[in-house]
Amino acid sequence: MQVNGQLRRLFIHGDHIAYQGVERFHGSDSDFRLTMAATAAEALERRRIGESGYKGAAAVLVAEAILRSPSERLRRRFLKRRKQKTDFDVVPLSDTVRRLVGRYRDSHPQWSEEFQCQIDLFRSGYFQDEEWFQEVQERGERWILELQQRKRFEWFEASKVVSIAQMYHQRRKFDDAMRVYQRALVIAAKALMTEGLHGHLRAWLENALDACARREPPLPELVYAGRWAPEPANREIHRRRF
Repeated sequence: MQVNGQLRRLFIHGDHIAYQGVERFHGSDSDFRLTMAATAAEALERRRIGESGYKGAAAVLVAEAILRSPSERLRRRFLKRRKQKTDFDVVPLSDTVRRLVGRYRDSHPQWSEEFQCQIDLFRSGYFQDEEWFQEVQERGERWILELQQRKRFEWFEASKVVSIAQMYHQRRKFDDAMRVYQRALVIAAKALMTEGLHGHLRAWLENALDACARREPPLPELVYAGRWAPEPANREIHRRRF
């Protein structure tokens, strides 16, 4: 929504969703993007030249990328609206990069976790090689084992098991997919959810198992428009009293 002419995130809260957190960007996320670019460049330069001077070399790489950018608006943002760019702009611009990146890191101690998150998003969207699938499968299997050891959980947090099964299914690893779909049935039986959702989910999982057995493609995504979480017991008692 717009507040004083500027776009702001709208926090939404309901029975099944809660979008909330700290508003990090006001107008531009350029410092965040600059930090992500510098962090990637540092990893490259550290491997190329070693520990000595890799941060300065990385800042130069980022400055050169800004100067080569087809976006005039981006160049002007960092070049103080200069109309001409020259080779001499690289040095002061690289100093600016290091200053802005340092400021962002000081105010966002979790910047390395943010960078890893961006790497994971890139790999999942554009570079799903065999190594990526292996990592995702191992994390997924560990997560399933940990979840099965818990006594109480809602289906909202357990629903990831369906995505893991579908990943196997999409890769035509039918035996693994059937194994995880069957685990999903067991997990669903333990999870807190409404009777309506449980019946809908059980039918979908059984159909997914049948599709695997026939070596057919995965089913369309599971969609349920009703209520997910059961109402608290004290709320039900309150209703009965009145």
